[in-house]
Amino acid sequence: MNHSLQFRISLFYGLLFTIIQVVVFAIVFLVSKDNVLEQLNNNLISDEKIFYNLIAERANKIATETHILASDFAFLGLVHNSDLETVRSSIENLAHRINGQRAFLIGLDKTILVDTAGRYDGKPFFFPDFIQKAQQSGYIANIALIEGDLYELVLVPVRAPTVVGWIAIGVIVDKKLIDNYKKFFSVDIEVSFIEHSSVDSRVLVTSLPDAKKRALIGQLSLKQIKTINYNSMLMTLDDNIFLSRSQRLVAEPADAIISVVLQMNIAKAMQPYMILFYVAIGALFFGIAFMLLGGVLIAKRITQPLRVLSNATQRISEGQFDQLIPVFRNDELGLFADNFNIMSSKLKLTLHDLEELNVTLEKQVEQRTVQYKHVNNELNQTMIKLKRTQKQLIQLEKMTALGQLVAGIAHEINNPMSIIIGNFKPLEGYLDEINSIIELSRSLVDGEIAQKLNAYITQVNYDFIKDDLGQLLTSQQFAAKHICDIVLALRNFSRLDQSHVTSVSIDEGIESTLKILTHEFKERILIKKDYALTEFVESYVGELNQVYFNILSNAIRSIPDEGFIFITTAKKDDQAIITFTDTGIGMTEKVKKRIFDPFFTTKDVGVGTGLGLSISHGIVEKHGGTITVESELGRGTCFTIVLPLNLSMVVN
Repeated sequence: MNHSLQFRISLFYGLLFTIIQVVVFAIVFLVSKDNVLEQLNNNLISDEKIFYNLIAERANKIATETHILASDFAFLGLVHNSDLETVRSSIENLAHRINGQRAFLIGLDKTILVDTAGRYDGKPFFFPDFIQKAQQSGYIANIALIEGDLYELVLVPVRAPTVVGWIAIGVIVDKKLIDNYKKFFSVDIEVSFIEHSSVDSRVLVTSLPDAKKRALIGQLSLKQIKTINYNSMLMTLDDNIFLSRSQRLVAEPADAIISVVLQMNIAKAMQPYMILFYVAIGALFFGIAFMLLGGVLIAKRITQPLRVLSNATQRISEGQFDQLIPVFRNDELGLFADNFNIMSSKLKLTLHDLEELNVTLEKQVEQRTVQYKHVNNELNQTMIKLKRTQKQLIQLEKMTALGQLVAGIAHEINNPMSIIIGNFKPLEGYLDEINSIIELSRSLVDGEIAQKLNAYITQVNYDFIKDDLGQLLTSQQFAAKHICDIVLALRNFSRLDQSHVTSVSIDEGIESTLKILTHEFKERILIKKDYALTEFVESYVGELNQVYFNILSNAIRSIPDEGFIFITTAKKDDQAIITFTDTGIGMTEKVKKRIFDPFFTTKDVGVGTGLGLSISHGIVEKHGGTITVESELGRGTCFTIVLPLNLSMVVN
């Protein structure tokens, strides 16, 4: 559907201004939202500190009151005389006075002498580790599960003057206690205590309604609680979004996993901010309407003179070249109308000139065509050379990418292999300890048990397993060391990412290349080496490794059965001399002359590209050196590379 220019301009400006308004509003909204969430999170963190301070203050108060009773001479006399009924009455009164629901007196043998509930008299105390901690620090407060209920348990030693027992006061953690804590919060916070296990989780105490209580269990798994990082997170419970903070509590028994979750209802907390949001929405719609009206007025102002100009140009297209339009403005549109009138006057004269020029151009085109054909032939020849060079560059790029891939794989293999090698030493120690335990068991038991043990050891062939296990570890260590050597060789060989000049050892690069190619010549070709070059050579490390790889690969393939390759390095003046001599099949004089030509190869189709030695020749030239070949059919080949020691002098 076609629309008028005025409509399109109006639509454009309207949409432009609307988008600007919406983007600005969105930015302001997102920034405001983040600020509000940050403020709510700060409120939650502040109330979290208040919550834990209240628990600590309560525990301190309980400990103080309990210390007073534990240091009372009359009470100490009751404990000394084992007047347990009077002791029961005393600690029960203490528990009632500090709003506790359970109290215990524990003897030195960690047995419960008095349980105010009367169910565990004479039985071992639930948490023996708890007693040890209290004896070290004077008193200890902890969260504990007793008979399925959650208690804040405070344990204080009874001294006369040495420790003669312990008093434990338990305050049950229930919804009433949580509601009492919530009075001190700055905002409405929900508090929940949750017990987690590998089988199931349950909410011990919560201020949440039952529906949200069930949803909370599904949100916090055992795995999440074990990895709590004390950061705030958003949680959805029964279609309500809560800002939550979770923390795992130190609890008894030690294997109990209990966490406390503090949550703020986002919808309730953000209600004061919603009024400002609605005001901003209203302002947005008002701004959009205003911008649309402005777009219509601007479009009308622009399109009116353009409509007059359009009619005039249409008549000119019909051959009426004497068209003039009125100049009714002094702005850019008025200047445009004035220029249009001048253009119309000159157009008729220009048309005649164009006809004459057309005849002249036709003659020039014929002349240029002959010239272009000649240039085109030259361009075709140049294109052929460029394609050849492009293929060389592509091959070089592939080698570079391959080197980077090999370096990445070597790095990834090196990390787990380091872990495997690091585990061998402790594994040997563990095996020695296991063998010691078995030998100790054999020496300690006697009679029928010793006979059964010896019979079973003989049945499973324990002595063979012990000896064979040591041999297995040794072979595994050897294999792991061999893998590490291969990985190191790969990493040294594939340093293609070093695009800058580096001082390196030529011998090290050759050795890395030989390790890469070990599987090609192992047990078939003898490598003889004479490294006499002690200086480092400035070079592009990865590119020189490609040169060694190409030459050594060709040398290995040229030896059909057994033979040897002799490698030498030496220094002459300020140059490094490197030679690779093999006992292969050699080459004819004709082949030797073309050995460095691109795409020339004597290999079968699909085996080689003919670019290896061509690229190697280019790399050596890039380093300011030379590469020469001496060969005789049936008597082997010798490549000689001469490189300057200081590449920076060559570049300069």
